[in-house]
Amino acid sequence: MSAEFAAAIAAVEDGIRAGREDQVSTAVLELTGRPPRTFAEFVQEHATQWAARGIPER
Repeated sequence: MSAEFAAAIAAVEDGIRAGREDQVSTAVLELTGRPPRTFAEFVQEHATQWAARGIPER
């Protein structure tokens, strides 16, 4: 990775850290008709389904 590209990536990350990408959107509600939920809520709602399937073999 070139130094220039690394500097550009670092600048983007600095902006994210500073909150420049901290935006709220109504897209989930508009697209699904349901309000957004947290990841924890999503996992809680699906945990029993995933547990019933078991752990896949590798």
